[in-house]
Amino acid sequence: MKTKIGTKLKQIREDRRLTQEGIAAILGMDDAAYGRLERNETQADFNTIIRFAEKLNVPIHEFLPELTSISNNNNHGAGASIVFGNQYYYASPEDSHHALLTENAVLKEKIAGLEEQLRLMQKLLEQK
Repeated sequence: MKTKIGTKLKQIREDRRLTQEGIAAILGMDDAAYGRLERNETQADFNTIIRFAEKLNVPIHEFLPELTSISNNNNHGAGASIVFGNQYYYASPEDSHHALLTENAVLKEKIAGLEEQLRLMQKLLEQK
C-alpha cells in the first residue's frame, strides 16, 4: 500500500488545528510549495520526510505505509494479536505489554535497516 505524504501531512495539520501557512512555517517551506505537497501534486524525498517528522515531533513510521499482520504470541493458542497500522488488538491483555515491547523493537530494527539502505543508495547516486 502506498502512503501519500501530503495526505498524512494534512491529517497532522487538521489534528493540530493548523492552517496551511502555519504548518508550512513550522516545516520551513513556502506556503504554495506546502499546498502542492498536501494536495499530493508533488512528492518529498526521504531526507525531507525525515525533517518533517523531526519538526512535527512524530515518528518517521507515521509517514511510511501501514502494515497489517496477525500473529500468535504463544504456542498454546491463547495469545493472538492483530496489528492494523499502528493499532494493536490482543486476545490476552496480560500479554499486551510484552508483545508491544517486542513488536516495537522489531519495527525499530526494520526502520534502522531501511534507513541504512537508503543512505547507501544515496551515496551510490552521488557517486554517479
